[in-house]
Amino acid sequence: CWYDLHAVPQDIDLLVIDGPPWALNPFIRGRAEQLFDRVVPGGIVLLEPVSGMETYPLKTAADALAIIARVKDEHGVDNVKLLADFYHLAVNGDDVPAVIAGHAAEFGHIQIADAPGRGEPGTGDLPLAQWIADAQAGGYSGYIGLEYKATQAEPFAWLND
Repeated sequence: CWYDLHAVPQDIDLLVIDGPPWALNPFIRGRAEQLFDRVVPGGIVLLEPVSGMETYPLKTAADALAIIARVKDEHGVDNVKLLADFYHLAVNGDDVPAVIAGHAAEFGHIQIADAPGRGEPGTGDLPLAQWIADAQAGGYSGYIGLEYKATQAEPFAWLND
């Protein structure tokens, strides 16, 4: 769909842009960048690498961080941040400890799920507690989002471990 960016309401809270690979062409990308000028001043924009969507262009932290750097350089904004979803980063083969070590202070938000299976912490192989501790030691002070599929009768039992 094509939208007149001048008609975007001033009080918009969330805008999600998704589309096929051709959505990355320069004209469409330029229109999206115009949107940064309208949306970014009032809040934080999070870019999230995700897994399981072949045509989604952001697979790794480096993919998102490159866009964040470009937006900062070209638009002078500093509130476009990485949404570090440890599940997606790990499933996509990203070096999560290196991402944390190099960029924790730049995270806008963290989300977790264990892998394989996308269950609660402790149901897979990811060292989520260590990664969270490392991110906090590296300067992240925000919330941790829980984005897992509960597999146990007590889905928060892992908090007591």
